[in-house]
Amino acid sequence: MRPELNLSDVEIVEFAELDIAILSHRGSPRTLPLSIQNFVAWRKANQLSPVNSRTFNIIYDDPRQATETEYRFGLGVEIKSNSYALAENTHFETIPSCRCAYFRHIGSEHLLSHSLEFLFTHWLNATQNLPGKFPLFFERVSFGPQVLETEMITDIYLPLN
Repeated sequence: MRPELNLSDVEIVEFAELDIAILSHRGSPRTLPLSIQNFVAWRKANQLSPVNSRTFNIIYDDPRQATETEYRFGLGVEIKSNSYALAENTHFETIPSCRCAYFRHIGSEHLLSHSLEFLFTHWLNATQNLPGKFPLFFERVSFGPQVLETEMITDIYLPLN
């Protein structure tokens, strides 16, 4: 069941600058699970557990609009220093301080597209805000297999101008 969303569900927040290590997936969304496996292995090797290091996704492209070869998706983890050995397709990046539209999504990842459509179609138009230069990003607050799919929490941040 899709949740009913209202304009009041979205808050404007100030996101503080954050350093992350990011694995860049490029290519078909169907091959994303392999990138996720590589990212999880790299995190484990560097002792960057979701318990002590925040997890992020950078949404560079809409999979419905990007070509199979151009689609980009970032898998990120909060870091305290740049002293980690980087794996293939991994680099350091900073999520900049920015004013963001913020929404907490609870439930299945399959319903995220509904929340994103609401933000981009309804909320932006109703509030006359414009997207910023940094791409949309998620903070994965709780996710499988530690929690049930219906209890997963994803914080959605849309940087604004």
